[in-house]
Amino acid sequence: MRGSTEQRLLSGTRCVLLEETLDEPSISFTPLNIPSEQAGDNSTPGEEVSYTLAMLDPDAPTRKDPIYRTFRHWLVTGLKSPEHKNTTNTAPDMIALKSKPDTTPYRPPGPRPNSGLHRYIFLLFQEPTGIKDGFTVPTDAPEHGAALEERRSWNAIDFGKKYGLKLVGVNFFLMRSTTLTE
Repeated sequence: MRGSTEQRLLSGTRCVLLEETLDEPSISFTPLNIPSEQAGDNSTPGEEVSYTLAMLDPDAPTRKDPIYRTFRHWLVTGLKSPEHKNTTNTAPDMIALKSKPDTTPYRPPGPRPNSGLHRYIFLLFQEPTGIKDGFTVPTDAPEHGAALEERRSWNAIDFGKKYGLKLVGVNFFLMRSTTLTE
């Protein structure tokens, strides 16, 4: 029987109910507006940049015994910066534009009862430029797997290196699992 412990996620100092994470979230970020020479990338000035977003749980199934580290909750490629007229005054929290279907469909957080605190991490990668039709994960790649078993033990950093992605942003939240009582 479940106890009355309320399952919440923490994002910064704001507590958010688990129910708020059940639907696929909208993605927002503020792109850096610095010259490509300073950013250390090979893009041509004015060239549109795309991004890949990964959502991970490194504490699956528990933080003490993370045998499925890292569980891939979501993988989206081809994200485009929101359009803005004035590049010197970019408004934060503008919704990113999805140009492709999700590579790994969104699976909401759901830590097992009594599994303690979980970290959920978002990694934002800049995709390589100069690729005709943009960056795409090959259709036979494991990242297209949506089953639980296919999402386990995934290494986002190795994925990034394999495809020439550049890590440009990180965010996270914490969630505590429910407590079962008798």
